Amino acid sequence: MTVGGNHMTQLYYTEHLLPIYIEAVNNACCYHNKQAYWLLIEDRDLSYRMKKHSIACKLKDANWITNLKHPAQSPDLNPIEGIWNIIKQRLHRRIFHSSKELKDAIQEE
Repeated sequence: MTVGGNHMTQLYYTEHLLPIYIEAVNNACCYHNKQAYWLLIEDRDLSYRMKKHSIACKLKDANWITNLKHPAQSPDLNPIEGIWNIIKQRLHRRIFHSSKELKDAIQEE
């Protein structure tokens, strides 16, 4: 994954993406009025590969989130890859003048 043209960092992952996952899990637990076992599927991107005692691991553990790890760049095991391919095909001829235009187009798809 890239963020602003650069590879995602562990700091970005921990501060921006992981809180979204945690909030979604907490909301689902409240909605279903029970604690469930949650798996977060991530490939072996370096930004996800956290040391056992990292902030990200502690946050996941505290919120009952377990990683289901699989090989990096493995589209057959990662269903989102197929969705991204469809979106890329639909948007590949369009020209975007800002990142907001691109984000809006992706959300429309």
